[in-house]
Amino acid sequence: MFDQNDPKNLGRSLYFSLEDHIKCVESLIRSDEIEMAFKLLDMVPAWERENYPKELLEIKAKLYKNLYSPMTYVNDEEEADYTYEKVVEQVSRGYCYPRLDILQHLVRELNENGEIPWIFELSTSHGPIPIGLKLADAKFSFFAKNFNQAALTKVKEWMGSYWEESPPKDVPKYVPKIFVNFESMEHAYRQEDVKNDFYKLGVDFDHILLSVPNGTLGGGLPNWDSRRLGHLRTYTVKEFSNLAMSYFPGYSWKAWPSVSIVLHGTRVKPT
Repeated sequence: MFDQNDPKNLGRSLYFSLEDHIKCVESLIRSDEIEMAFKLLDMVPAWERENYPKELLEIKAKLYKNLYSPMTYVNDEEEADYTYEKVVEQVSRGYCYPRLDILQHLVRELNENGEIPWIFELSTSHGPIPIGLKLADAKFSFFAKNFNQAALTKVKEWMGSYWEESPPKDVPKYVPKIFVNFESMEHAYRQEDVKNDFYKLGVDFDHILLSVPNGTLGGGLPNWDSRRLGHLRTYTVKEFSNLAMSYFPGYSWKAWPSVSIVLHGTRVKPT
């Protein structure tokens, strides 16, 4: 308890508990709700806003230190150091379930119809999605963009003849076009960048496949203050679906809620 008669405590709330506030902030951080945590770190009563607690400053400093930034992603040695064998092992362990499975099913259906799709993946990381398709003997061509150019160079080499920077032309069959963005939006400081990059391509995609973790990944992060932090927010099925519909009108959507929320948008053809 503080002395209410002390002029330095003028306007100070008797009911604000810094200890409880810190517990709430840390619970949000551990739950992958970094954006919410930053908001709560600033949501303190007037007296604390003028006399900002050093404990909250320390939390902010730890977050800034441990959070990935765009520069971190560009220079991430862990992502760039993946070998082909390590990616194959990762895929075989089901690391990309169910998003890879859903994409494989779509490509298989197209192949059975005699169609070979062109797939563009925004933020392909170290390449588990295209490598997974390749291992499944799917017929497709592929192109990707990625922050980490060292990792992307490896993926391009591994994909070999599958790599096509634009949809193939002068082929007998129509080439379905698929846009893929898996497990990256939760990392993005600006979710709108995914939408911007989609339209920048200038391609009329027939299908859009998106995914994010379903809520808090793996139950949360007990060691948030001593590890790198990538996830900035979480999503519900409704929130993610509404976001997709607002970003990409003209598609009908189906959702698969599992360990990840996977959305499949199919372009609605004009009647």
